[in-house]
Order: sequence, then structure tokens, then C-alpha cells
Amino acid sequence: LTAELQNAMSVAEKNRDKSSLADTYQRETARLQDELKSSKGQLEILSAELRLAKSKYEKSSAKNPPQSQQMNEFERSNAELLRAAGHMLGAKEHEVYGELMLDLGYKKIYCANPVTLLAQAKIWKKQRAFRQHRAESIANSKMKSSVSGWPGTISIAEIKDPDSSERECFIVDGQHRLAACMLLSSKEKENAPVGADKVIVEVYPDMQDQNTTDLFVEINKAEPILHVDIPIADVGASASHQTILSGAAEGLQKKNPEMFKESQNCRIPHMNIDRLRDELHQAGVIDEHGFKSDEDLLKWLEEKNEELAHKDGDYWREFEGTATKMKALEKARK
Repeated sequence: LTAELQNAMSVAEKNRDKSSLADTYQRETARLQDELKSSKGQLEILSAELRLAKSKYEKSSAKNPPQSQQMNEFERSNAELLRAAGHMLGAKEHEVYGELMLDLGYKKIYCANPVTLLAQAKIWKKQRAFRQHRAESIANSKMKSSVSGWPGTISIAEIKDPDSSERECFIVDGQHRLAACMLLSSKEKENAPVGADKVIVEVYPDMQDQNTTDLFVEINKAEPILHVDIPIADVGASASHQTILSGAAEGLQKKNPEMFKESQNCRIPHMNIDRLRDELHQAGVIDEHGFKSDEDLLKWLEEKNEELAHKDGDYWREFEGTATKMKALEKARK
């Protein structure tokens, strides 16, 4: 389509003095532009889905080098096609970030299409693991919300590739909101929340890995960020430990969905998946027991849970006199 459009535009330019031919090729150019814009939108959705799948896959224990390489090739190929299409369509806006709203020097503020952003910006590898259920929860909440648009900003760091010297853009904060936007984009226009197709993006240029880490920590201090997710050695979990912790926690959640809540401040006997990861990390269970995979840790968690289920009343004597705790214990036993 890009090649056809380029050819039609060239012929139209050469024949602009010949009214009949010029009109014909201008109509053809308009048709191809519409078709290319539609195809670009479809490819962006596929690229965004690949990006999220890749992010989750890279933090899983099932990954293998050939499959990772194939995903990287698809990603590169899609990015080249999207860049070529954007160039041919001649948009005045930035091909990834959209409309520039403000240039502060140290960062720029844009109004972006969330699907385009997710399709063409990479997810920073030290980000927390992508979780589909979290994106779905955000999308469902947005459908019920009376507030138009999305609060806050999506944070992007531009980091220079040491091999090519080209700057690559990485999503440092906001991957789940972008995924929620993508889920909502599949809905009919009249059913989609107002303003859900636009997000405010802050872009930090000329970043390096260390100050990107600092940016991530600073952003998440307000949540606050848990120890397990701090991307600093000897504080947060290593990449291999993250894989084990996330896989085991997600496995336990899949088997016991009714016992997990989105809030980090949920009440017993419910659990929050990130709190569970954090407590396991701070307790040092992986190193203590020498777990090598998420399956090993999940098996250990289930065995411990089974042991607790068979404890007699004497073990739980500390709960006596606290109606709330006794009620929680009863619910856990069920």
C-alpha cells in the first residue's frame, strides 16, 4: 500500500497540469491514503498485542531463545512498516507521541493515541510484569466511571541504543493503562468512554539506564513501590527471582481467584498478588529453599497452605477473642 500510494502521488504530481488525469490520480491517492490509514491502525493493534505478550513472556520461565528472537524480528518488522506508513501519510504530528503540547527542555508533553504509543514504544525491561487481568480491571472501571479521559500521564524515556546510537523510546510507567485503552478501543465508538482514545505523555529525552531507574522509583514512591519491584541490586528482586515470584503468585491466583483482591490493603484472608510477591521476596524463600522455577515455589506454597489447613485449634489460639480474625480463618478454611 505504501508503494502504491507513493506511485499514485508521483503520477498525480507529474500530471497536475492535465486536469482529467490529475483528478483521477488525486482520487486514487485519497483512496489509498484511507486504505493505508486503516491498515496502519490494524497493524498498530497487532503490534501492541505482540508488545504486551512479549513483555509477559520475557518474565516467564517458559521462554526460549529462538522464540524470543522470532518475536524480536516481528517487532522490528512491524516498527519499520509503521514508520514507513506514517511517513507516507505525512502527518504533522510525531509518528509515535502525537501532538506536541509543551516543550520544557528537560521533557516534552504530548497528546498521544494510546494504541499507537503501545505499538511503537518498547516496554522498559525493569517494569513490573504485565498482567492482563489488571488491564481488564482498569478498563472495566473506566467503563463505569463518570470522569472523562485518563488521569495522570504516561512516562516515556528515550534511551540511546549503544549499538546503533539511535534513540529508542521506552514506557517507564503506564503500561496497564495503555493496555486498558487498547481493550476499550475495540468497543463501538458510541459505547467507548469519552476521551479514552487519548493520553497525555511526558517524554524524557537523552536518558540512560541509571536515571531511568531513578525516574521509575520517583514515580512509584507515591504508590508506594514495593521492595520486590525496586530495580536496584540488593533491594529489589533480580530478574530470575522476579520470574519465579511472578509465575508462582500468578499460578496461585489462577487456582484461588476468589482469595485475591486488587487493593494492596485488602483484609485477611484475602491477598494481593504484589504484596504476596513482596513478602516472599523479603522473606528470602527462594534462596533459603533453592527454588529454581516458579513451579517449585508454587508447589511449596500449596504444601504450606495444606499444612495450615490441617492445624488444630491450639495452633490458632492467638485468634481467639477477635471476631474479625476468626471470621477470616473460617473463610480461609472454606
